[in-house]
Amino acid sequence: MTKQKILKAATNQFSQKGLYGARIDEIAAEAQINKRMLYEYFGNKESLYAHVLENVYQDLNEEEDLVFSGNGDYEEALRSIIATYFRFLSNHPEFVRMLMWENLEQGSHLKLDAFGGIRDVMVVSISNLIEKGKAIGRIRAEVDEKQVILTLISCSFNYFSNIHTLSRVLHMDLSSPESIEARIAHVTDMVLDYITQPAPQRRKK
Repeated sequence: MTKQKILKAATNQFSQKGLYGARIDEIAAEAQINKRMLYEYFGNKESLYAHVLENVYQDLNEEEDLVFSGNGDYEEALRSIIATYFRFLSNHPEFVRMLMWENLEQGSHLKLDAFGGIRDVMVVSISNLIEKGKAIGRIRAEVDEKQVILTLISCSFNYFSNIHTLSRVLHMDLSSPESIEARIAHVTDMVLDYITQPAPQRRKK
């Protein structure tokens, strides 16, 4: 229970201020525990930050496990995972902020051994879905599954990492359920059209 209170408070502080802006005193005060107890559980601030980062990734992994454990076909699974990513990011703004901070740190904590297989579920599962679609002739043979994964992640994450500025530029509330659902539908159609339609002819230079 105490450990979870610390992680919850640390997630809030790190997502708002980053590794170097957050203070152990403030995390301990928010968790309503003695600072010494925090050090006993996590050792130091860098270790606590790494645990928080791993924890927010695990939350997403659990959502992914639910999607990929189904027995539907590849199209149903892809539709479901795109919607899952958007809704997860909408409900977990701390995940978006933590990843933005970690990118400013050049992904240094994601390089640690503890994160070795944390994203494998998504990479392996989507790759398998693409191969399944190729095997039955529904997905183009030349489709690169890693490019599909990059597109899927970029379209969902960038929506939320830029949601405030884009809402102003486009004069619309991108955080509204209607806007999010419309974006899910658009991205889903775009991804499915790309992987199933004949490749466009490129102009010769």
